[in-house]
Amino acid sequence: SAGRPNTTALVATLATGTLCCLIFGNLPALLIAAATVFTAIQIARAKIQGQTGDILGATQQLTEITILLCLATTL
Repeated sequence: SAGRPNTTALVATLATGTLCCLIFGNLPALLIAAATVFTAIQIARAKIQGQTGDILGATQQLTEITILLCLATTL
């Protein structure tokens, strides 16, 4: 079960991120962040058949960058 969050943690994390994007009224940021995460997951599965801590860290950084870029372009 290493590298697989339980359902409660997954739902709480998704709900928090979605709520933050909706509060700030930035649905495009939410959609682009989801696309970024999906793309990172697909690349990790294709290259190393899974994930590591480095993959998770890189995905977090990429997602944060895309959200900040979305917020910066809407201001």
